[in-house]
Amino acid sequence: KEDYFDYEHLNMSGQLKFTDYLGKILVSDYNVIPGELSEKERNRWDKGLIMFRKYAETGMSMSKEEKAGMGRLLEYESSALVKMLSEKE
Repeated sequence: KEDYFDYEHLNMSGQLKFTDYLGKILVSDYNVIPGELSEKERNRWDKGLIMFRKYAETGMSMSKEEKAGMGRLLEYESSALVKMLSEKE
C-alpha cells in the first residue's frame, strides 16, 4: 500500500522501486548497457529530468502543458526502448 497512489498507479516511492527493478532486469536479461547520448538525446534527457524533479518535489502540481510534455517524452522514451529491445532479439 505504501507504493501505490491508487489501485492502478504507483506513487513516487513505487515508481522509484519499479524503475530500479526494471533496470536490473534490462541489464541482467537483455544485456542493456549504458551508452553515450547524442546532443539531441542529452537535451531530451535533461528536459525530462527537470520535469521529473519538479514532479518529485511538488507531486501532481504540474501544469496541463507540462503534463502533456511529460507524456510525450515518456511515450518517445518507451517506444525507443521497445525498439532497442526488439533489435536485440
